[in-house]
Amino acid sequence: MQKQHRVAIIGAGSQARHFKLRDDTEVWGLNAIRPKWVKRWDRMFNLHTYENLTRYKWPVEVEKEWNADNPDVPFYVMPPWPPGFWFNLPVEAMAGEMPRGGYHCGSFDWLVAAAIFWGFEEIELHGVSLVTSEEPISARPCLEYWCGYAEGRGVKVIAAKDCFLFKFMYTVISDRVYGVDDTPLFEYETKDDDAAPYTWETTLEQGDHAGTERDKKIKEKTE
Repeated sequence: MQKQHRVAIIGAGSQARHFKLRDDTEVWGLNAIRPKWVKRWDRMFNLHTYENLTRYKWPVEVEKEWNADNPDVPFYVMPPWPPGFWFNLPVEAMAGEMPRGGYHCGSFDWLVAAAIFWGFEEIELHGVSLVTSEEPISARPCLEYWCGYAEGRGVKVIAAKDCFLFKFMYTVISDRVYGVDDTPLFEYETKDDDAAPYTWETTLEQGDHAGTERDKKIKEKTE
């Protein structure tokens, strides 16, 4: 695989209109997030141990099948995993080389740290927001920390318009009634008219929902 100087990391909220495939860019995906409009993958990741995934009843066979169908795409995992055609993320080497190398609260901050470790000069994030209750509270500030660390090392970090990173966020107290009023998990207020709306319904309407393959498998497992 030819070494590129920049990488695009694709998250579940990514939208085709904010992504342009470039020849000088590696494209990374993770956790079975593989939008159909991404025409090339250069590395794939699942940054959970195999034991944890089986404990969560996560459909690991989705990753195994994709890995078997795409043997030319390096697949990185959080060790240990059973023997297979994947590579262990070099977590110990990464932790030893970078300050706060053990501070990780989500998959995306691991990927940013990996991009720094492997010497990329530019990191482009797509569809990464970490604003829902499905993510740890510390996931977003941890990712922003690693982005700041990257910039301090001279690595350019781009948050595409389908990301909600580097934004002022605050809590609103209201008299809305659940089930009667509209009670969104969050509301989006921005000066950028072209920013991507981040709602489940909008993503489905645009046909860009990245987790279709994964979510179908998970639904089958839990029903």
